[in-house]
Amino acid sequence: MGLASHEKSVGAEAVARSMLPFVVLWLVTAPIAGVLEANASRWLLLRAWLAAGVTALAARALIFDRELLTAFFAIGLIGNGLFLVTWRTVYDRLVARGAGAEAGR
Repeated sequence: MGLASHEKSVGAEAVARSMLPFVVLWLVTAPIAGVLEANASRWLLLRAWLAAGVTALAARALIFDRELLTAFFAIGLIGNGLFLVTWRTVYDRLVARGAGAEAGR
């Protein structure tokens, strides 16, 4: 959406350039912080998300020679936070459903 609003092509390279720092830093931060466990606290998840998100935004600014504190800073954090809440909710429900099925056996 952001690329399209700037009249730039929305190809695989552009999407990877925008998302890759977030994905890589989340994959590094999450296991270290212990938030991939089903019983991870929401506060721990929030701190890990902020650490990964801010670090990803800083890395993206350095790698692509962009300013750090732009509208994308807020949009990037909020957008990734919403994505994280969505997949984590789905994950938690699947784990709970699996645990319920195991308990019924």
